[in-house]
Amino acid sequence: MAHPRCNMLKIAEKQIGRLFPRFDLKELKRVVAENGNLWELTYEMPGTSLGGIPIVTIDKRTCKVVRAIHT
Repeated sequence: MAHPRCNMLKIAEKQIGRLFPRFDLKELKRVVAENGNLWELTYEMPGTSLGGIPIVTIDKRTCKVVRAIHT
């Protein structure tokens, strides 16, 4: 069951800002996936882009980041 006061988008975007400050989230579409007790937030890159995107995984029960990478 998800933590009742967890704002996973806010937590994930704060983590991205801290770890990857040059990554601009403004124009990108969010993609959220659920896998058991985890949420995974990533972004859709425009078709003309080269490069990677951040992926942040959050535990629903604790509302804590368990992994944050940039592909």
